[in-house]
Amino acid sequence: MSFAERFEEARKRAGLSIATIAKRLGVSAQSVYMWQQGSIPKPARLRELADLLGVSLQWLVYGNEEPHSVVDHQNGVVVVPQLNIEPSAGFGGFVDSESDCVVKMIGLSAEWLNQTLPGADRQSLVVHSVSGDSMEPTFKDHDFVLLDTSVEQATRDGLYIVGFDGLLFAKRIQILPGKKLSLISDNDAYKPITIDLTDESCSFRVIGRIVYSWTGEKR
Repeated sequence: MSFAERFEEARKRAGLSIATIAKRLGVSAQSVYMWQQGSIPKPARLRELADLLGVSLQWLVYGNEEPHSVVDHQNGVVVVPQLNIEPSAGFGGFVDSESDCVVKMIGLSAEWLNQTLPGADRQSLVVHSVSGDSMEPTFKDHDFVLLDTSVEQATRDGLYIVGFDGLLFAKRIQILPGKKLSLISDNDAYKPITIDLTDESCSFRVIGRIVYSWTGEKR
């Protein structure tokens, strides 16, 4: 059974129309229609949808009967979504909340997560690929990174994925005095970008903190 078929089955069982789902989740009816056709929503929306339909996240996305858990206890696997957007390590990838869809679910070893990222919020982990060369040698074009989306503010220096002026960037953040941040590229060919958090016209937001990359190094 495909995602579209599971979604439709759960929708009918819950007695919810497309319009009702759209209203309760705060999305357009067109977005819900796309889910009905097989497009998978972004992770946060997936969890809201599963709760609304009264089904488990794993069943809805993965066809797994395990109730209300992102962990497959039988196989010791944590199921993490991979998104279809590429944060840029260069000039920026577009941010479009309606198209931040899950392309597949990736199984990570629960034992590996416990050893490598103890205390990580598993519900908030997602996988992204990075594009561009501005973060070389730390990240190369099309490297995969593991992102903790529960981190919505940069409270310490580190590697983050951020949204700025409608674009996504993978950058190193340095916290500056006066409620300012510096977005730093590890490639010296790119100049730092200073963000003034007191500027109400600034569209900056933290998407999440990069906690691992598949170059084998914990961040």
